[in-house]
Amino acid sequence: MNEAELREMLARGGARIIGDALPPAALVFPIPHASLTPLPGDRYRSKTERRYALTILDVGIASGILKRYWYEPMKGLYLAPKTTYTVDFLVEYTDATQPLECHEVKGGFIYPKDMQKTKMAAALYPCFRFIIGQWKDQRWWFKDVPHV
Repeated sequence: MNEAELREMLARGGARIIGDALPPAALVFPIPHASLTPLPGDRYRSKTERRYALTILDVGIASGILKRYWYEPMKGLYLAPKTTYTVDFLVEYTDATQPLECHEVKGGFIYPKDMQKTKMAAALYPCFRFIIGQWKDQRWWFKDVPHV
């Protein structure tokens, strides 16, 4: 499937692209209806993170595009003195040529300080690809954070 077909599929399916970055192929699958009710001992810190795991990452694993993912695997990733960053999800593809991805999940509004920390992490750790997934207007929006 080429880029034009993926963009057309996204236009029909629910996720939209912010800027010129194309989200990973796993993100173009239809979003299933999932229960957002917290379970006893739930590991997710927010309903948005739970929604992302159930509707994006689990679908990617079921389709065979993603191999696995980890929730908050790197606590306190060093950015600067007294400044750390916790990755929401670390994602591994079945295709070994794809880099590991750090996915940051946000709700309807992204605070400037959160965007700045994600940009700093992308600049300091170019071995990872950084993606921001935002749940806004009842759909997922994605942004690829450059390694500037």
